[in-house]
Amino acid sequence: MPPNNPFNFQESTIVPPVPCTQCGNNMLCVRRSPEQGSERQRFLCSSCGNTNERIVGIEMSDEEVQSLAEQLTGKAKAK
Repeated sequence: MPPNNPFNFQESTIVPPVPCTQCGNNMLCVRRSPEQGSERQRFLCSSCGNTNERIVGIEMSDEEVQSLAEQLTGKAKAK
């Protein structure tokens, strides 16, 4: 069943292309594999054949960063 809002990219499982570090053209995601609490993504440039990998999903959320900052400084977020 297609999503109710097909233009909402926040809910999309499609990985957007990234720029190639060699030639600057778009690199498309050709493989996704799960890791511990994250995902490994492999990109391939169709122009020069360059490949690149990245691991996503292990970044801290804004709420976690804010909470850690409040703990370290002893100050709460200003309202």
